Amino acid sequence: MGCRFPGADGPEAYWRLLQDGIDAVGPVPEGRWEDRDLPEDLPSQVSLGGFVDGIDQFDPVFFGISQLEADRMDPQQRMLLEVGWEALEDGDVRPSSLRGSATGVFLGISTPEYGRRQGAHPELIDAFFGTGNALSIAANRISYGLDLRGPSVAVDTACSSSLVAIHLACAAIRRGECTAALAGGANAILTPLITLNFLGAGAIAPDGRCKAFDAAADGIVRGEGAGLVLLKPLSAAIAAGDRIYCVIEGSATNSDGRSNGLTAPNPDAQIDVFTAACSDAGVEANSVAYIEAHGTGTVLGDAMELRSLDTVYGSGRSADEPLLVGSVKTNIGHLEPAAGIAGVIKTALAVHHRSIPPTIHYENPNPFLERADALAVVTSPTPWPENGSIRGAISGFGFGGTNAHVIVSAPPPAPASSPPTNDDGGVVLLPLSARTPGALAASVDRFAHALAGDPGSLGELAVAQALNRDEHPRRLAIVSPDTEGAIAALTAASAGKAHRCAIGGDRRSGEPARVAFVFSGQGRAWWPFDPDLLADPVIGSVLERCDTELSELADFSLIDVLRSGEPVLDHERAQPLLYSLQVALAERWRSFGVEPDLLIGQSIGEVAAAHIGGVIALADGLEIVLNRGRFMEESNGTGNTAFVELPADNVAGLIEDLGADVTIAGIIAPDNCLISGPKADTVAVVAAAAKQGVMAQVFTVGDIPGHGPLMTPYANKLTASIDFLEPRRNRIPIISTVTGGLIDGTELDPEYWGRNLRQTVRFTDAMASAVDAGGELFIEIAAHPVVEVAARRCLDALGATGTVTGSRFLIDTPRARVLVDCGLFQGRKNHPHSCIQRRIQLLPT
Repeated sequence: MGCRFPGADGPEAYWRLLQDGIDAVGPVPEGRWEDRDLPEDLPSQVSLGGFVDGIDQFDPVFFGISQLEADRMDPQQRMLLEVGWEALEDGDVRPSSLRGSATGVFLGISTPEYGRRQGAHPELIDAFFGTGNALSIAANRISYGLDLRGPSVAVDTACSSSLVAIHLACAAIRRGECTAALAGGANAILTPLITLNFLGAGAIAPDGRCKAFDAAADGIVRGEGAGLVLLKPLSAAIAAGDRIYCVIEGSATNSDGRSNGLTAPNPDAQIDVFTAACSDAGVEANSVAYIEAHGTGTVLGDAMELRSLDTVYGSGRSADEPLLVGSVKTNIGHLEPAAGIAGVIKTALAVHHRSIPPTIHYENPNPFLERADALAVVTSPTPWPENGSIRGAISGFGFGGTNAHVIVSAPPPAPASSPPTNDDGGVVLLPLSARTPGALAASVDRFAHALAGDPGSLGELAVAQALNRDEHPRRLAIVSPDTEGAIAALTAASAGKAHRCAIGGDRRSGEPARVAFVFSGQGRAWWPFDPDLLADPVIGSVLERCDTELSELADFSLIDVLRSGEPVLDHERAQPLLYSLQVALAERWRSFGVEPDLLIGQSIGEVAAAHIGGVIALADGLEIVLNRGRFMEESNGTGNTAFVELPADNVAGLIEDLGADVTIAGIIAPDNCLISGPKADTVAVVAAAAKQGVMAQVFTVGDIPGHGPLMTPYANKLTASIDFLEPRRNRIPIISTVTGGLIDGTELDPEYWGRNLRQTVRFTDAMASAVDAGGELFIEIAAHPVVEVAARRCLDALGATGTVTGSRFLIDTPRARVLVDCGLFQGRKNHPHSCIQRRIQLLPT
């Protein structure tokens, strides 16, 4: 449901207004009417009514409408666009998911007052005047904006319009003309003309108060607003696990025919429409506990309606168990074409909360009601009677004679479920988006307020935002383990301040970002593995498959090693484990709908890149890395590898000054590199660098002179051990860190893998080639960060705009589960590739 009624913006605010018995009637907002519309002796009651605040405010950018067109649009159209969107979001329906669907729109709308105002100024008439003010366009614009292909109908039966619209929508759904529908109505009081007309007819309450059913009832009070409800078949709602406010069991419409006057009610017709609605619903009249009556506050009209209700619904009732009656017009005024939807939303909320709100301004019963024992006006919040079904009905009578009646009931019990929580200490991702910075700021404030009022709702809000909200260009992601942190991040973002839990960004325009999977090398530390990885459906499956293949080649089990949770420092086991994990992580990303456009592999990472690129089979990759690990173990003790945080040219100069037998093993970033050589020489270079205040460190995982001349004999052994290899052409572009450029998969032969072990790792060159190839989003495929920082430094040095993120959250089990539950990845595979990529850009690094 979505609504804007006097004193209430949204169903929750509306419910509070109703339960608290608030009278939202007040003076006409300043500047609402033009001076020329007002007679000099304007009666005071003409300036009283139920008015919506800010009816002139609208965000056209959100709906893709130009400001000029918005200026010509009737505020009724604007409100309906807003509450329609809100109804979909309240129903956990992504508006974009309805594009092209047979969803209908049925609206009750009667008054074209905005058009009359513009018509008095010929200079305002332009190309947008017609569509801005035609009543039919109020429905059509919603269908157009959301790309809905079902019936799109505007209905004018005066005060019963929105109830008739609901009746027509239900009928269309039952006939299969539409699969779902938005139904409701709108009204806007933009001139005093209709009020003056009612005043002349003696229909306006002198004190500006609607006193429905009371002896003092002396006229109506006008009101404005808009409301829409989302309708779908009950079976479809249950199957989808939807939250259901109420079920529309039946409805009916008819006409008064020839009564005492064109605008005079016909009690016989009212009786007939009540009876017809019960018949359509297949229910007994005495099973209805509450009636949201038309109840306009005219002494004779109210009495006639109550007598008609008594005839149909009063039979068999007593003062102990009366038919409960109410009228929301006492709170917000008579919304005319939108009166019915105001009553429907009130009754749906009453059914949902099992509580009936009070009717205000009721003190003494209407003296024209002959029999009152079977009827009781609700004057205080009243629990729904427990002596029967949770069933109510809503009436709407058009002043030209069109009557409508709708019967609603409580939905069947939903399966027990628990709202999302964060009890396991994981991290919750709350994604927010809007189309303009101002709208995003307003959204941030609303969410901060909502969390402050209900601290336990963080998980539920995160799920709703991720699963059921369309994404817009301006983005903010709040990543926090608790509500306190989320509120702090939201508060900081609202003030324009940075916060570690708030990550902002704008959706890229144009084509989706080209994704590069960057498979890291072994690095200095990448243990421990998390044994819970095996529980992940994709990662566990890939690791099991790798274990089966490896059992033909080695005498140890990957799964056993993984389950032990113990660090693995020997390369014979570590290299197959790293390769297997990288393949598993890559497949996990792909299962989320993220496909790589480029592949980069650093050192051993090139083997996994070759497999994902279709060059080598899974088992062939395992044999390469198993033998690679064995020969690396053989080299243990022959030298060292070290890291030096200086540009390669500076390190080369330092080596030359020392006369050290050391080579550059890897150019990982513009400002750091790896060196390799005999232990004494590498230690000497590291010590010299440290004396200059430069960060330098010898790798502690074995004494192995990786990617240097000392690895030549072991590289030759590796080449000989995999002479069976017959690489295929790659199906995804691969960038080599041996050559630094794009490489054909057929070149990844046994000789190449020897060079991969022996030669310098040219990661900076590979990153430059990736940028040249259009790479913009770089995802490190590794358990722990090895090249993320280096990749960012490469992009900065190249002056390239790109995003780098890692895969750590995929193997951080509690956090991964929360992110998946939020719908960030899982369940989104059918969404456009670009949508997933844009979300990834907001992940913390």
